[in-house]
Amino acid sequence: MLRARACALATVATLATTSLSAQQVRGVVLLPDSSGVAPSVIVTASDPRGIVVGRGVTDSRGEFALQLTAPGRVVVRALRVGYRPTELPERDVALADTLSLRIVLNPEAVRLAAITVRRNDPCRARDDTRVRVFEVWEEARKALVLANTAGVRDGLVAEWTRYDRQLDSLGERVLDQTMQLTRAPSERPFRSRPADSLARDGYIVEDDGGVTYYAPDAEVLLSESFAGTHCFQLEEGAPGSGLIGVRFRPIDEARQRRDVEGTLWLDRASAELRFLEFAFTGLPSVAERGEPGGRVEFRRIADGAWLVTKWYLRMPDLERRLPNRTTGGRIRVVGPTIVLKGVKVVGGEVTRVERGAAAVYRATGASLAVRVTLPDGEDPARRSEARVTLAGTDYEAVVDSAGIARFPLVLPGRYRVAVNSPALMVDHDPPVLAEVAVHGDSLHWLPVQLPRRRMTAAALGLVPRTSVRAEVEFTVTDSLGRPIAGVEIGAVDAAAREYRLRSDSLGRAVLTGLPLGEMRVEARSPGYHLAYGMVTVAEGLTPA
Repeated sequence: MLRARACALATVATLATTSLSAQQVRGVVLLPDSSGVAPSVIVTASDPRGIVVGRGVTDSRGEFALQLTAPGRVVVRALRVGYRPTELPERDVALADTLSLRIVLNPEAVRLAAITVRRNDPCRARDDTRVRVFEVWEEARKALVLANTAGVRDGLVAEWTRYDRQLDSLGERVLDQTMQLTRAPSERPFRSRPADSLARDGYIVEDDGGVTYYAPDAEVLLSESFAGTHCFQLEEGAPGSGLIGVRFRPIDEARQRRDVEGTLWLDRASAELRFLEFAFTGLPSVAERGEPGGRVEFRRIADGAWLVTKWYLRMPDLERRLPNRTTGGRIRVVGPTIVLKGVKVVGGEVTRVERGAAAVYRATGASLAVRVTLPDGEDPARRSEARVTLAGTDYEAVVDSAGIARFPLVLPGRYRVAVNSPALMVDHDPPVLAEVAVHGDSLHWLPVQLPRRRMTAAALGLVPRTSVRAEVEFTVTDSLGRPIAGVEIGAVDAAAREYRLRSDSLGRAVLTGLPLGEMRVEARSPGYHLAYGMVTVAEGLTPA
């Protein structure tokens, strides 16, 4: 059995310390008109060969401090998302010296909207194509660096919901789900393996303990080894989306190494990174039904800091099964079959971010409202205290006076909804089941109707007749308790007499003038399975 598990997806908090005895570059970064400071700007120092020897990010006061790896001549650049770099003249920094700078940002904006995506651009292109890819990739890199360093530096405290899910063999419906709420300063929502290890061993590693899937984090995407083992090309977003993407895929596809391919999607107007989509390569074809891969969403909050707000990783749960034995005079050797048992999903969402006592981000997220209704003419009190649950999860709510059960924040996915109430229990009816798909950040409504109350002769106020003939009332519903009209009902009594009729708009039909005793009944309707059973006809009106 191949057991799927995620690796190193724990929330972490780290705080870098700086040695005061080393050579430094310090200063403040101002907006282009010098009217205010510029937070969340990347500042780098490079040697004459172009190698970065120091990197930092401005804080909420626009201040930065870089510790250089060695003294010497450096070029300082300020990188702001959506704008051209600001480059200062070369400066010399002596051993244990501190260089103080005042940087005013370049006002020229990056124009991703003007970049044309050519359909047949090769993955490893040169000249103008390479320049266009580099320009989009650089904007993505800025956001990745900022998201990778946000948290403790900015005094941000995040509230996270981390979840583990098991989906069915189609990779759709949630079978089981556990959630964990976390509140802590956080720089990264998850960590992967070192980029060099992934380049050597791949992103899916199988051993005696099972299969481990590794998602590429920001450090991996920014590494030289990732750039050296993947090629890049531009991708056009869906019509009307306003997106442009940098697509990456493994260079050595012939080896079928278990690698990753995907696209970083940016907004053309603002040049801001929106999300990363990726998929695992080199898996058996049966695993593709489980959509192996993941998604990471990025957001710039009001004061310029960048966060990973949502992420998930889908891991197919595969199993090797031996074929059934065959009989006969011939011997045939057949290898094991790999089947998709289900899909394991791990992920997380930020619900709230604070700086000090102020909230700087609140998640909207998807929500669900289940409206519990009753058949016409029934007392609304029948749905009082009805309880709604999403199977396999901790989501549970009780309907209010309007008959609505509300779930304010629901993780995306397909759920089986179960509605139970004291009225159903009295009638010995099972919970009413329905399915709903929750996605995006909108409110989803699901109407669910309770079945019609079971009626008896006494409840109808009828006096049992003393004659030897009686009536049988049928109510035809589907598995969700909804009435079905036009169902053909056939009955055969003990004397082999046949009766035929159809259900009305409320799913009801009444047979009259029946002899007492047992009667076999069948119900047929296009699109439904045949329903049949035995009914005992008693005096008066017999419900069935």
